[in-house]
Amino acid sequence: NIMGSVSVDHDVTESKHAEVRLREAVEQAQGAEAESRAALAAELAAMKRLHDLSTTAIKVGDLQVLLEEILDATMELHAADFGSVRLFDAQSNTLRIAAQRGFDQEFLDRFGEVDCRDAPMWASAIARHERVIVDNVDSPSDKFLQAGARQINGRAMQSTPLFTAEDAPLGMLTTGFVSPRSFSQNELRLTDLYARQAGIAIERKRAEAALVTARDSADRANKAKSHFLRAASHDLRQPVQTLAMLNGVLRNVEIDASIQTIVQRQGEAIDTMAHLLDALLNISKLESGAVKPQISDFPVVPLLTKLRQEFYSLLAGKGIELNIDSDGSPSIHSDPTLVGEILRNLLSNAVKFTPQGSITLRCEQDQETVRLEVIDTGVGIARDELPLIFNEFYQVGVEASESRQGYGLGLGIVQRMASMLQAGIEVESDVGKG
Repeated sequence: NIMGSVSVDHDVTESKHAEVRLREAVEQAQGAEAESRAALAAELAAMKRLHDLSTTAIKVGDLQVLLEEILDATMELHAADFGSVRLFDAQSNTLRIAAQRGFDQEFLDRFGEVDCRDAPMWASAIARHERVIVDNVDSPSDKFLQAGARQINGRAMQSTPLFTAEDAPLGMLTTGFVSPRSFSQNELRLTDLYARQAGIAIERKRAEAALVTARDSADRANKAKSHFLRAASHDLRQPVQTLAMLNGVLRNVEIDASIQTIVQRQGEAIDTMAHLLDALLNISKLESGAVKPQISDFPVVPLLTKLRQEFYSLLAGKGIELNIDSDGSPSIHSDPTLVGEILRNLLSNAVKFTPQGSITLRCEQDQETVRLEVIDTGVGIARDELPLIFNEFYQVGVEASESRQGYGLGLGIVQRMASMLQAGIEVESDVGKG
């Protein structure tokens, strides 16, 4: 039989509130974790894109393509609606769009190249090395930004200045948005990395372009010089030969001794001029590629013997002994004519600068290498001048105003011919010993 009831009431309001707070905390933690993961993934993706841009910058030769790659990466990072890379011209004080996304032709015609005086915010950003960030383009007083924004229905933008490694201004990296936009510190940090990559790419490509221009200019100048030398030496050779013939006639005419001395000096001057023209013609032939090595196998000793016979009378007149020192009878795989010309030039120099003593033509063979040496007991060359003696028109110990014994072209010709034959050339000397 039911006699009555007992009831107990317990207030669970606070417990329910605690459950709600706990559930909200868990949801917030999960959301923060998801946001953190998303931010980390975005940063990793941005860093990978930066690495890819660095690789692309090395491989891609077209600056336009490279700037578009950097702009695309920045727009992807910002989720931008449009963007541009403008290059700064210091001479005209203008900013010109070099790469762009999202602009129509009307905008490009009007704002593709702007004077920095018409865009004071950009000019200030370049001058102060500061980024321009506009959350809403309706608020700033910059009329240029407002006009440009209205042209493309833009509401927000950011512009990061680009600089060289020496902090010289290069341009601006700009992204724009059709809605108001704010940026996190992480986004701005990555934007700076992209801007630095763009600055490095622009600076390097400009340096490469300047190098190519300088090289092409040097090539044109070198070809023009070679053409001039060839034409001048060829055109002057005939009158020089005529002068030599007339001088020979004067030497056979009975004239006063004083006039005979003048005629003799005239003949020496004509001989010097003829040698100079021959040297210039040889240089022009070597530079123009008219001389082609004719490679064959030939013995060394007959070549050395022939050179001794050629220089016999000259050496005898100076009382200099010419010796041949050959290690067996080796053969050379090269061009006999060019090898002979190289030795002839070296031997001529040795005779010229050896007042007494001897000259030796030495041949040594080491496995597959044949070494030819011209050794003299002449005046020698100071050690600090040895690297300079193969320069054209350089003569050891001769000032430009002094009387010159030759014109310093022989060793320049020697080096060019040795390079054609892919042969090494070395020099050793002691002052006063040869």
